[in-house]
Amino acid sequence: MKCPKCDKEMTPQTYNDVEVDKCPSCEGIYFDQGELDKLIAAGAAGADSPEYTELSNRMDMMLGTCPRCDVEMDPHLGPGNLRIDRCSKCHAVFLDQGELAELLSD
Repeated sequence: MKCPKCDKEMTPQTYNDVEVDKCPSCEGIYFDQGELDKLIAAGAAGADSPEYTELSNRMDMMLGTCPRCDVEMDPHLGPGNLRIDRCSKCHAVFLDQGELAELLSD
């Protein structure tokens, strides 16, 4: 599966029995519908770096394309004014590097 933002091949990663797809290049994480809620409920220490980088800030401003539906993902403001990318068709979510750590810290 290709990364919604940088188009690199993502790799499956498992955190607390939830399998997600993580980009080794930009470190964004793709969640199928419901996976993000499960991961937040279970906690996910080590799933995401808590520090934003220049790359993650740049990626955050890009529009992503859902790798499952091939439609542009919609940016939504989440908790703490995080800009979260969501597919309106399959309801998948893409978090740029640092955003999952931010959600888990609340």
